[in-house]
Amino acid sequence: MSPPHGRPKEDSLRLGTIARALAALLAAFAVRAVAAEADLLSERDFLAEIPRVFSASRLPQAATDSPGAVTVIDREMIRASGAREFAELFRLVPGFVVGYANAGRPVVAYHGLSGQYSQRMQVLLDGRSLYAPYLFGGIDWNTLPVNLDDIERIEVLRGSNSASYGANAFLGMVNIITRAASQSRGTYASLGTGTTGVRDASARLGGGGSGIDWRVSAGSRRDQGLRGAFDDRRLDYASLRSEWQLSAIDELQVSAGINQNRSGLGRAGSAGDPERFEATRSSYALARWRRAFSADHEASLTASNTLDRGDDRYSIPVTSTDALLIDYGRKASRSHLEYQHF
Repeated sequence: MSPPHGRPKEDSLRLGTIARALAALLAAFAVRAVAAEADLLSERDFLAEIPRVFSASRLPQAATDSPGAVTVIDREMIRASGAREFAELFRLVPGFVVGYANAGRPVVAYHGLSGQYSQRMQVLLDGRSLYAPYLFGGIDWNTLPVNLDDIERIEVLRGSNSASYGANAFLGMVNIITRAASQSRGTYASLGTGTTGVRDASARLGGGGSGIDWRVSAGSRRDQGLRGAFDDRRLDYASLRSEWQLSAIDELQVSAGINQNRSGLGRAGSAGDPERFEATRSSYALARWRRAFSADHEASLTASNTLDRGDDRYSIPVTSTDALLIDYGRKASRSHLEYQHF
């Protein structure tokens, strides 16, 4: 017996109803997904500039286009970290290890490849190298003459893809970039206290006009170091930065700074390494002329001079009347001239 003639029509009506229900359900999910995406995105996401780095190849480029692994620590991250010293910021960088030698001297190393001095890593402050010849090419992180609030960003190039910065950049390169004087107008002051004798103070004054901008910063950091260790520290610093807009395409930047650091060294009861204070002093001057021919064509000439001094003297008793005098006093002067064209 043949099936009734109305069955196919009823089946098609059911299939159509199911199809329309599924289409409505999918449309509801699509509307909800669009609404959720709209909640996550804002006008800032579409209009914000793509972050650019300058340290990987000495050219401005997006971090995704750089030929090496780059980490950028910006102002917001520095403030959120609560760090008092530069060395503490590198705990935020993958692969970096931060410790202390002689209790009071910070050591920053990539994958732990360092001794008591931060060696085999180039560190620049606004393009000026900070390595100390008397520290076997290492960095004395206690003597950076700049306030953390003056930093615009820190670019860290991890690994040995930094040949353009010389032999000191074998394990990587750190470029500390401070804010332009035009970004630091007005006054700023900060005071901080804490346990173990923490006493921090900093101040800044900036101004300008008629094509000239300037900024003066000064501050001090004091603490008693770790409990049970002779590692009291005291750092005083001052810096100046000024920028002249010589013409529509020419700019002259002049900066200078000075710092004095006093750190406790040695161990109680040790004849060969007694408790004592080490005093270091550093000063620098830098001048940079820059000409911007177009948005992607620029030339610059930079000259700088850095003077470092250190005093570390103590005596080792040999007999009841005689002693061996140990003098680690040192002085280093470095001059640097660089021309860059891209």
